[in-house]
Amino acid sequence: MPKRHSMRKACALGLIIACLGISPAVKGQEVTAAVTGSVVDPTGASIVVATVTAKDTERETAYTVQTNSVGVFHIPRIPVGTYELKVGAPGLQTAISASAVASRDRSHTPTRSA
Repeated sequence: MPKRHSMRKACALGLIIACLGISPAVKGQEVTAAVTGSVVDPTGASIVVATVTAKDTERETAYTVQTNSVGVFHIPRIPVGTYELKVGAPGLQTAISASAVASRDRSHTPTRSA
């Protein structure tokens, strides 16, 4: 097993949310948010095929996607609100971020390392 691969399994999962952007929907006047970011381990190596879930803390609605081949994820068109972000990957510890607030007028960039 390559040293880098075994080090990834041994390290706790690090989570960096690159951007929490807000974009208005085309249909009507509904305002939605989008969460885009990347998932890395403590060494900075990208984690591919990690599961990322954004859970709306008020509505209890969850939106789940997987990171791509370079560790990037995008959750489009989610309602404006407060979200808990959870990231998991096989062989790595699950990371949960502090609440992130998505609003029409601002974006927030939470960072979490486990």
